[in-house]
Order: sequence, then structure tokens, then C-alpha cells
Amino acid sequence: MKFPSVHELAKSARQVISRFPFELFFALAGTIAATALVELDNYISAANWCIRIIMTANLGLALTFAAGLYAESKGYSIRQKNLLKFTVAFAALGFILILNPQKRETDYLQFILLCLSAHLLVSFSGYLKKDTITGFWQFNKTIFLRFLAGVLYSTVLFAGLSAAIGSMNFLFGFDFRSDTFSILWCWIVGIFQTTFFLAGVPRDITALQQDTSYPKSLKIFTQYVLVPLASVYVLILLAYETKILLEWKLPAGLVSNLILGYAVFGILSLLLVYPIRNREENKWIKTYSRSFYFLLVPLLILLFLAVGVRVKNYGITEERYFLLALAVWLGIITVYFLVSSRQNIKIIPISLCIVSVLSAFGPQGAFYVSKQSQLNRLTRFVENKKAKNRRKEIKNIAYYLNAHHGLKSLQPLVKVDIDSIERHFNAKVNKEKTKWGYTYTTYDAKNDSRDSVLALLEPTLLKEEKSVGELVYFSNDNTGKITLNQPGLMMTFNSNIYAENGGKTESRFKGKGVSLAVDTSKKSYNLVVSINDAKLVYEPSQKLKKLFADKQLIKNSKNNQVSVPLNQMQDTLKLSNQQIIIRFEQLNGYDTEQPVNFYSGYVIVN
Repeated sequence: MKFPSVHELAKSARQVISRFPFELFFALAGTIAATALVELDNYISAANWCIRIIMTANLGLALTFAAGLYAESKGYSIRQKNLLKFTVAFAALGFILILNPQKRETDYLQFILLCLSAHLLVSFSGYLKKDTITGFWQFNKTIFLRFLAGVLYSTVLFAGLSAAIGSMNFLFGFDFRSDTFSILWCWIVGIFQTTFFLAGVPRDITALQQDTSYPKSLKIFTQYVLVPLASVYVLILLAYETKILLEWKLPAGLVSNLILGYAVFGILSLLLVYPIRNREENKWIKTYSRSFYFLLVPLLILLFLAVGVRVKNYGITEERYFLLALAVWLGIITVYFLVSSRQNIKIIPISLCIVSVLSAFGPQGAFYVSKQSQLNRLTRFVENKKAKNRRKEIKNIAYYLNAHHGLKSLQPLVKVDIDSIERHFNAKVNKEKTKWGYTYTTYDAKNDSRDSVLALLEPTLLKEEKSVGELVYFSNDNTGKITLNQPGLMMTFNSNIYAENGGKTESRFKGKGVSLAVDTSKKSYNLVVSINDAKLVYEPSQKLKKLFADKQLIKNSKNNQVSVPLNQMQDTLKLSNQQIIIRFEQLNGYDTEQPVNFYSGYVIVN
């Protein structure tokens, strides 16, 4: 095996930079942003911009790559090619202003859709001409294998360098922390993986049309792995469909994922063996292809039924929209491959790319349709005072719309300007204190804005469902310092004790059986101490209320952390002629009706 020289590596790097300057620019920008995101994790505003840059860089890289492949397939000059890529890159930079996941969670889904469509565009952008199916298949096979090789090399490189850094920590006392490894991974994936992948892109993509080679390993993988998996899926699904018909009941929600899994395995296996489908020894491929699409028909009916039932009951959300869109797309693909004699496989990525773009934007898109569907449901519940589970549904839908589409999406149902509500609470950030004495944050502003709009939708909603407020941490200022005045039994406890040892800790003291448990039957999390048949029930919630009632403690707190003197963190009680000391080391909770979040400490029996 001949290893490349430094000169050859440098030459290869120059060729990659010369051919893919825009792609590498976006890769570098995304990597720097990812590095900054690791370092600035606590700065919410800065982290949001880092995420937006990473998203834009991903889209810009894929779109300029697709534009370059298109230009090469058309025989454009270097100047024309760079002009096209510059235009696409400039348009891609606009996404940094469009995508804002901090304000709308749906922007993550929109990014995934755009990313999917951009990568699908890469797969066929250089093969839009007729009679280029062979080149299309060979190109995608080549870049797919290159990508897998890059993943392997990147993983090995990261593991090796991480081990080296860890060794330096151990041997020389360096202080490389976890963020060092995160940053290392960002640069390996962002720069090394991208450069390695781009270096393997065929230089003459039109010449691939003449390439008829086929790796035998792909056939083996498809014939003995993918096809059997798809067969197992379809047998399970057909059996389940028969069960539904016999019992005449609605399908479970999970069946949608199983049907999509079968479709993915089946279509992928057919794509992988496409070039050799007409060879004499591979007649099974045509048989499998027809049976696959025939068997997909009843499963698509089941898929439409499963999604339709949930849409009828709960309206359309983004996830249900995607399931419906995929079901429609699979239906069109199935009809095409059952009817068409040509069976052009390019229609699969082209049609899926179109579906992705249509789902991402416009009045037919997933986000607009989902928002309108849930707004219509919310309107019905607000207007119908006698609707079942009315308050619960109003709250759930309002929370969904706020999280996925922003608080502004509720404006049609509220007369007060929502922007003015948000401005009012945002003006308090870092300028006022909460009722606990803590600095008012953007998180507080978002919650207060949301609750204000909820109160406008249904005035009684928040009165009936009291907010839990902020979590406060009360710590014993003598933590770990325990002195026993006389011989006794000490047992540790925490509010998660019920999950261990059957929910009970047992011991013996002076010939008596002593047990300690946490009562979770009514979510009270009361401590239960038993000595033989005698039982003591202690309520941590009462202790917590006393701590909250001490205004001086709350006043002296910092960042929700309260240091409490020992005498206020323990109680002395009597049980079966024994002295019982219940001492808390940590007691966390809210100033509400169900305050306890977590507690830990000791029970001392004297």
C-alpha cells in the first residue's frame, strides 16, 4: 500500500479549496459557530445566534454543492460556476434571518425539512438530463460510500486524539475538560470530515454515465440484510392488519412508524440493486419489486386510517402533517412504479425534494396548516363553555401554539396586542426581582407573557391551576457534620428511596425491627418510620412550608440556594419509647400546595 506524500496531500487540499471554496467557507463558519456554542452555553442570546449560524452553514454548504454539480453537468466555465454558487450562497445567508429556534420550536423542524431537500437536491442536481440514470446511481453510490468512510476515519481520529488528551491530563496534570473534547469533535466533523468527503467527489460527473461497475458487497447486503428485514416488517404488518379486520378496532399509533420503516427498507433495497435488475441471474429483483409495491397498497390504507383517526380527534400537528404527506408521496410512488414501464429512479429524490420544500413553506406547508388546525380547535373550546375537558384542552393547545409557533400565533383569539404584553414583561428583565428576590430573567418574561395571554383566553384557568413558581434549594449548613450524643442507629433517606429495595430500608436496633420508607401512594412523599408495629408519618411538605415562611432565609438566598441552620433542618420526635431525629441535608421544593421536589438526609434512632 502506497501512502500519499506530503506534496500529494497539499496538492489534493489545494484542489478541494479551488473546486469547493464556498462549501469550505460554510463548513468553517459552522465549525466556528459550533465551537462558540460549546463555550457560550450559558449565554442564551449568543447561543441562539450560534445555532442559527450552524443551521445556515449546513444549508449553504449543501445548496452551493448542488449548484456546483449542476454547473459542472452543464459545462459552465469556472467564472459562470462561481457566479451561480455566489448567488446561491447569498440566498442561503438569508436563512439566518428566517430561522429563529429560540422564538419558535418549529424552526428546528423547518431546518430539517430544508436540510433534507438540499441534500436530496445534491443527489440529482448534476443529472437533470434524460438518460443519465446510470451516472445518477454511480454518483450517489460513490458519495455515499465516501461519506461512510469519512465517518469511520473521523471516529477513529477523534478516539485517538481524545485518548492522547486524556493521557496528557493523567501524565502531566493538564486540565483539559469535557468542552475540549466537544470542540475537537466539532472541528473533526466540520473541517476534516467535510474536506475528506469533498476530496472524494468525482471530478468528471458526466463520465460516470459510462461506468457500469457494481460492487458485489452491495448486492449481498441488499439480498441478505435489507430484503429479509423488509420481509419481516411486511409479515408483521399484514398480520396486524388481519387482526384489525377480525377485531374491527382502530389501529395503534405505532403502526405508522412500522409502515414507514417497511417503505424505507424496501425502497432503499430496490435503489441499491437497480443497475443489475435486468441481469439473468437477478430475476428475483423484478419479482421482489412488484410484490413490494403491491404489498404497500393495503399498508398505505392502514397508514391513512391510523393518521386520519388522530387528525379527526386532535387536529393536525406537524408530525401528523408529515405522516400524511409521506403517505400521499408513497401512494404516488407506488402507483408510478406499478404502472410505469420505464421506472426512472430519479423520480424518488426529485419528488421527495419537492414534498419537503412544499411542506416547509407557504399556506400548504406543515407549519401554517398545523397552526390553523389547532387555532380552529382552540376557538371551538373557547366558545363552547360546555365542551368536555375544556380547560385542559385550552391549556394544552395554547401551550402547543406558544411553543411551536410563538405567542403571537394566539393573537386572533385575544383583543389585547400580544406584542405589548411581551414588551411589558421583557422590560423587567435584569431590572426587577421575582417574589423570591431573584433576578427577573427572559425565562420569567416568557412564562409571564404566556400566562397573561392564557388568562385572557380563559380567566379562571390559572386560578384553578396554580403555577408552581420557582424551585428553591434549602441546604443544611452543617451538611456531613454529624455528632451522636449516645449510641444509636442512623439510616439514610431520600425521596427516591421508593425506587430502591422495594421502597423500604430495614435494620434492627436494641432487638427491635426498624424500617424507613417513603409513601408515594398519594404523591405526598411522606417519610414513614416504623419500629415493630408502631408507625410514625412525617410530612416533609410541612417542614418546607416553615422554611418558606422564614422571610429572612429567603432574603439571604442567592441563585435559589438557601443555607439553613441545623436546628431548622431537623426535628426530634418520639416513637415506641425511642427518640427519633429526622435531619434533612437537602430539601428542595416550591411554595405551592404540592411543594416537595426532592429531599435527602438521615433518621437517627436513639
